[in-house]
Amino acid sequence: MDALARLHPHTAGLLGQVDDLLARCGAPADHPVWPLLRRTGALPGDLVGGLVAWSPGPWLEQAEALRRAARDAAELATDLPVERAGAYGWNGPAADAFARRAGAVRAEVRDWSEQLRADAERLDELAHWLQSARQRAARVLARVASSTQAVALVTGVAPGAPSARLDADGGDRVLRVRAAAAAEIGAALLAEFDALLGEGEELVGRVPIVRESTAATLDLSPSAAALHVDL
Repeated sequence: MDALARLHPHTAGLLGQVDDLLARCGAPADHPVWPLLRRTGALPGDLVGGLVAWSPGPWLEQAEALRRAARDAAELATDLPVERAGAYGWNGPAADAFARRAGAVRAEVRDWSEQLRADAERLDELAHWLQSARQRAARVLARVASSTQAVALVTGVAPGAPSARLDADGGDRVLRVRAAAAAEIGAALLAEFDALLGEGEELVGRVPIVRESTAATLDLSPSAAALHVDL
């Protein structure tokens, strides 16, 4: 269990409030949270929850399986007959054709072994990115959870204000303070995820997709928090 998995249960309530207030109250039109929401396409709590559900373990296991297959292919290529006419007890056109075909198959198997190793390296790279992404998300989550904005979100009291009360015009100052804090926390979280998603999408383009029916997707929402790399 890494830092993100340990931290998330203690911050899930805070994240839920952030998402709820952003959905109900929004933010000023020029607030930086808006372009971040448009680019990421999700609320910050949903993104954190999706990343929590995402583990690099399966990718590391798949990478090791690819390396084993690469070793088996390399051994098979070594055991295949060499390209040499007359090596199999007969000569003539049939022997030459057989030798040529055996050499071609050997080259194809070697190429396949090299491709499997390259695919394993890409999966390792993707798994290491995910490990780094979880660490970075944990750091920003810890920072916002211990911030003055988090205090304002929970208490409804703006930093430096003596107390919260209803304004004379009947407006709820507490709600406005909490909504402003939620927008600030949301922007901080979404800025990190915006960068992470950009890095992840670049890596996804180089991930091996072996089964023809499978498409690589990068989705950090809790209902579909998986990038599928099927072997």
